[in-house]
Amino acid sequence: MACRGPAPPPPLPKLEGFELLSPGAEPRAELRYLLRSGVRSATALRLRAQPLGVPMRAPTLRFLTETELLGPAVQDAAPLRIRIVEAATEPPGAEGASEEALAALRGAELRASATPLGTLRDVTLQPPPGATPPSLAGLRQSMQQLILELPPPAVGVGARWTIDRPIEQPQIVFSSRTTYELVELSPTSAKIRSEITMTAPDQTIRQGELSASLTGLAGSGAGEVTVDLGALTLTGQVSSSYRGQLTGEEGTSELGMELSVSLGRP
Repeated sequence: MACRGPAPPPPLPKLEGFELLSPGAEPRAELRYLLRSGVRSATALRLRAQPLGVPMRAPTLRFLTETELLGPAVQDAAPLRIRIVEAATEPPGAEGASEEALAALRGAELRASATPLGTLRDVTLQPPPGATPPSLAGLRQSMQQLILELPPPAVGVGARWTIDRPIEQPQIVFSSRTTYELVELSPTSAKIRSEITMTAPDQTIRQGELSASLTGLAGSGAGEVTVDLGALTLTGQVSSSYRGQLTGEEGTSELGMELSVSLGRP
């Protein structure tokens, strides 16, 4: 009777848009979220979006979010909920922000099935009572970004990889390529540095009966975050900016934004 060799390792999970550039130094490990039922964590997020060409300084928006695994993993995915607990300006009542619009976001919930890589499947956004569609523009993708997707293969310090993703913006079609580098690694956490490149095709933006041509839109960004693999949380900072030319009936103007995000413990 012939002896059988060891069974081949199971195939690596697939991650859309992923490309490994370098596996990094030994020792290497597979980065995976633990997905333990009942795990609950909170994140304090501070965001400032400054439109280019606007002299008034944009206010800082402060959000408190709660991430919870609602049950055990089934077929390698666990039910996840991310809820906005608080939403306000910092300092309270800062000029240039609508407190009513922020209040309408409190209680919004994103529900999904989370994989050990951090991929979210079957994503739904449940707005709070009375929320209107304009107040939820881009909210779904912003909440999804609170869970960082991890590389499928084993990696070590110095590993580099890219992930391509579309960006959801009202009336604008974007895409991004983020290059990640593993800076530090422990059994329960990973520090990851990122560089972002944003591109967009020339396109027409329409609002009612008005339209304008958007050309030359491009952007970049960078950040560094620490991923807690047990609590499914991020801490750190990310900043980015983009700009392009908007041409309509009244001539050409610059369209752009500078965005800064800070993530921490409450």
